[in-house]
Amino acid sequence: MSLAVHPIQLAGTDQSFPCAENDTLLRAALRHGIAFPYECNVGSCGNCKFELLEGVMASCWPEAPGLSEKDRARNRGLGCQSRPTGPLQIKLRTSDKYAPQFPPVRTPAKLIASRVITHDMSEFTFQSELPMPFLSGQYALFQMAGIAGPRAYSMSNAGLFSGERQGGNLIEVQVRRVPGGQGSAHLFDHLKPGDRLEIDGPYGMAYLRENIERDILCIAGGSGLAPMISIARGTFSSPRMVGRKLSFFYGARTLQDVCGLDMLTTLYHTHDGEADHDHDHDFAGDDPSQESLWRQDNVILHSVGIDVGSSGTQVVFSRIHLRRIAEDLSSRYTVVERTALYQSPISLTPYLSDSLMDAKALGNIIDKAYQDSGLHPDEVDAGAVILTGEALRRENSESIAAVLAEQGGEFVCATAGHHMEAMLAVYGSGAAKRSYDDKHRILNIDIGGGTTKLGLVQNGELIATAAVHLGGRLMVVNEKNVLTRLDPAGAYLAKQAGFDWQLGQQVSRQDLAKVAQWMADALVRVLTQKFTREDLSKLYLTDPVDDWGPLDGIMFSGGVGEYVYRREMRDFGDLGKLFGEAVRQRLDQNAVPVPLLPAGECIRATVLGASEYSVQLSGNTTFISEPAALLPRKNLQVIPLNLELKETIDPVEIAEALGKSFRRHDLVEGAQDVAISLRWLGAPSFTRLNALAQGILQGLPETLKQQRHLYIVTDGDIAHNLGHLFKEDERVKSEVLVIDGVTLWGFDFVDLGRIRMPSWTVPVTVKSLVFNEDPRAHGKSDPGEWHAHEDGKMHRHDHKKPHSHGHGHSHDHGHDHGHGHSHDHDHHHHDHDHGHDHAHGTQHALNLAHKAKP
Repeated sequence: MSLAVHPIQLAGTDQSFPCAENDTLLRAALRHGIAFPYECNVGSCGNCKFELLEGVMASCWPEAPGLSEKDRARNRGLGCQSRPTGPLQIKLRTSDKYAPQFPPVRTPAKLIASRVITHDMSEFTFQSELPMPFLSGQYALFQMAGIAGPRAYSMSNAGLFSGERQGGNLIEVQVRRVPGGQGSAHLFDHLKPGDRLEIDGPYGMAYLRENIERDILCIAGGSGLAPMISIARGTFSSPRMVGRKLSFFYGARTLQDVCGLDMLTTLYHTHDGEADHDHDHDFAGDDPSQESLWRQDNVILHSVGIDVGSSGTQVVFSRIHLRRIAEDLSSRYTVVERTALYQSPISLTPYLSDSLMDAKALGNIIDKAYQDSGLHPDEVDAGAVILTGEALRRENSESIAAVLAEQGGEFVCATAGHHMEAMLAVYGSGAAKRSYDDKHRILNIDIGGGTTKLGLVQNGELIATAAVHLGGRLMVVNEKNVLTRLDPAGAYLAKQAGFDWQLGQQVSRQDLAKVAQWMADALVRVLTQKFTREDLSKLYLTDPVDDWGPLDGIMFSGGVGEYVYRREMRDFGDLGKLFGEAVRQRLDQNAVPVPLLPAGECIRATVLGASEYSVQLSGNTTFISEPAALLPRKNLQVIPLNLELKETIDPVEIAEALGKSFRRHDLVEGAQDVAISLRWLGAPSFTRLNALAQGILQGLPETLKQQRHLYIVTDGDIAHNLGHLFKEDERVKSEVLVIDGVTLWGFDFVDLGRIRMPSWTVPVTVKSLVFNEDPRAHGKSDPGEWHAHEDGKMHRHDHKKPHSHGHGHSHDHGHDHGHGHSHDHDHHHHDHDHGHDHAHGTQHALNLAHKAKP
């Protein structure tokens, strides 16, 4: 049943406005730009008096102290307490100074976070469904279910500048618990994140005036801190306030009631640019990272990288500082600092047999790293567990990776796959940064114990990746030169060098050197591209890159890279030393006519990449209709919209492109939740966005029919508007998530973490998940024929027939090949403690042994 709306006529003027029966005259007038005088909005000050000339009205509070008995006798009312029951004519003296710069709106709002400020005061953060822009110092009315009358609370976050018209969905208020107070009790005791209430605002005349050339004096006490801290924040945010002096005085009854020191300290220390503010700074410094305004634009993540390779296992913990960089049509968070907090010793990866890793021993290694770092898994925000090389091919690799990820922290992701590893090595080694700084085209060669990953980067951007089955620990001998480990790929390489070796056979050092020489020659042919596809097809784990192009330099990383750069000289009984020295010999002979660039990170390249480069942060213009239902999500299959968006977007083309993408990935639309990824180009006009939304929905008929959640990931800043278009007129009845500001690597899965407040961002990892069955289970020792698909099954391909495996994308014949033989980072140049003994009774943080298959 809709409420009646009545016309309100201002006597002696041509002004009128509509007012619903559930609204007050004051608020309805302000919503329509009428300069209705007011101040408190709750019936106390009497500033909104008017005289009723015609009609009948109802009073919300007949005894309101803002009216005297004389006023009531003269048929006067309070605009903030009067509601119409029919058409009215009123006499009102308006004043331009009360004309609202931002007319108030009534909007549902969702509680998304709260934090304790003092023993009886907290700050509550709401996200409004409709934008509610306000000026620093203004307040809003909060209507809570089951409580008569609204409660007025001042915003504590900074408002918009004069002339701004966009923004205002984030509302922060500071509230003191009042003994017996229904409003504060509801906020403190009953309202939970995700719960909704109604907010009506903004109101108030005590706001920051940027056009008055005066210094700012803020005086506050108790919970009156909120409007003053908003004004202080607005002063520091506004370019028009440059050069003003801000003095801030705050008082409280007792020391335990004092608050705001951290907020003011942050304002003093974090403003930058050309705004040369002058401050009175008479308080000690505090940690700015805890202050809400700073935290909206700056995000600190603790990240972990866990690399379980053919020969070595290592853990790195990092601190990552991301800052919001506001650009044209963009609000991305960019990494401004990476700091390695702890790097574990490199331990030998423990195996129970040729087909199984030792889960208990591996759990002990990881537990020891957490213990020595001083970090608990609950303190780890992001990161990646990556299984590489021969470790990836063990039967229990997938379950171990999943448990390590689950127990390692809330948003630690399990990853695997050659292209993913190559990318992480490019970033972890420093090749990407060097390429960006020098504007060069660089090829990074990451040689581990099982495989070699190749990553081509130009001007800091990853161009191509590939992998070959050349590694330093594919065979191992003991002190008597007896083969104690001979992987199928190792046996194949020995055959190419003229040897038919078996496990347990004694071999000579000279013959091992011949195998290493053959491997070095094969790598040279890969780097110089002097081979046919048939020539090295058995070695490639991905499609070859047809042309590296003109290179400015090459870099080596991985455990064998330590030998290439002659930073390690010890022999660990495998091919690592011999292979690395043979490669360096060929480089010195100019067999690869490209400069060898100085070393960056070698043995720790992938684990540093996993710790510091695997996670991204979405922009802060996300649209998330119901966070509790949508987040977190792991291992969402990515369905790319492989279509360049033109100036005029055709919904039919969008729908057809989505259908093709589902078919290429062997997926039935609507059968499971997926993440639609797209690249946005051009202006974010309503016409273009609406056409995009229509096309996506036309391409997802079964998803809509079954009311599956809708996940969209994009690189352009369109998430908020696109999300509203999906929910407009209930186009999508299920929940909708649209996040932007994410670089879409060419991988197959995406993990989405929980919302981080108050930045309103989402941690995102775009990754591959390619776990292999061991080809030996099929009686094969040929590493070039069996490949793992995303379904976890092994498939055999004839490499003489053309088929594509690039970057995890699927292909026209319907198969998506990740070629899951992966690399590891070898243990060379580090001492090893083979027995990580824990005291009896120690409780491991991960307790892996009880959660993974043996």
